[in-house]
Amino acid sequence: EMAAGFPVVAHYGVVPGGHIIVPKQYRFHEGQLPLRQVVEKEVPAFVTRVTYPYAGGWAEFDHGDVVRYTVLTDLEGRILTVLKSSLKDDSIESSDPFLYLMVAQLLVEVGMAAGRRLILAMIRKSAEKEVRAVVTSLEKAKLKWGEASVIEGGAAKGVASEIEIAKATMQRTMPQVVDGATNKLAMMSFKELNQVLQKAGFKAIKAEKFGPEGGYQVFYQNGNVVARFKSLGDKLGTPRGGQTHISFSLSDGKGLQWMNDMAKFNANGKLAPKLIVDPKKFDPSKDFQGNPHKYPVIDSKYDIKVVDNWANSTHFNAPPGFKLDGVDAVVRPLVK
Repeated sequence: EMAAGFPVVAHYGVVPGGHIIVPKQYRFHEGQLPLRQVVEKEVPAFVTRVTYPYAGGWAEFDHGDVVRYTVLTDLEGRILTVLKSSLKDDSIESSDPFLYLMVAQLLVEVGMAAGRRLILAMIRKSAEKEVRAVVTSLEKAKLKWGEASVIEGGAAKGVASEIEIAKATMQRTMPQVVDGATNKLAMMSFKELNQVLQKAGFKAIKAEKFGPEGGYQVFYQNGNVVARFKSLGDKLGTPRGGQTHISFSLSDGKGLQWMNDMAKFNANGKLAPKLIVDPKKFDPSKDFQGNPHKYPVIDSKYDIKVVDNWANSTHFNAPPGFKLDGVDAVVRPLVK
């Protein structure tokens, strides 16, 4: 994108609140945060050309067009900073809604915080080109900020793009999470694991009681990648019964259930089968949990040793002495 021979790095303009969309929980009402504070909290807010329906995990920031916001956005419409807000009747701004700014002037005008967001937006744009399949920041934000128990969007409109981005994410993330020599977690505490996942772009979106008494399953999400951390492992008597572990799956983007998994990731961040099924026992109408079967690998040479090797390569146990301090703080606001 070019203007007068210069690369466009941002857009500046005045827009009504009805043309700004945010995750539903940040929609403006009495007692809710103003738009400037929403943006400063790194919550995604986007300028749209048309009014947006109250649907999925997203909604207009506020109703109608009475309040106008003077904003700076990146090239894909994500708001980097809110410069001013005013009522429609007392607005005296007459600038073109999308003036082009150059980097030096821009960083001086918006200050450090918004400047940092702009730089990150430009870095993201560059990184997307590396995977050769661009998914807009709005689409990625929809995936990340959808309903708490359901991933918004998903792979339906661009399977190849979502898979490429998921693979790139996991190839960056797994070396930080898993010790390749042992195939166990590379850290000694949940607090550290949680920090690493957050820095890698994962967000804890759901938790439920799971496994032995006092155990929890925490769901993390980054785009179409879903991580399941089981604080005390599976039920006692099962292969990972009582064993703290985590796994990462490529989801179809439509939910967090077992049947929504398309594949798993190994310690190298590469895709591995979701599960391997004995053709003699395969029931296409349901899996072992009674769900409709999706994405199994049916192996005519089914061997339990092969299955065990696969399972051990896609489930990463905690090392001896791993501390669970901090699990309650993450779980408490997520358990319904």
